[in-house]
Amino acid sequence: MTDSGAPARSIGWCAWHRGLADDPVLIDIVESASGPGSGGRRYACPRCRESHQLMPYTEKR
Repeated sequence: MTDSGAPARSIGWCAWHRGLADDPVLIDIVESASGPGSGGRRYACPRCRESHQLMPYTEKR
């Protein structure tokens, strides 16, 4: 929590709308393949999670 009593918010990159967003959640981990730039983690904002019916990575197990 912050001093004002409001919960802290996180800002990160949403891979679905390709922009900064509040409170992104990890959706999947892309395995590394040959070549530069392949592999990594993809996050989605609440709006994209809802519109694309995305499930957080932690709930997929």
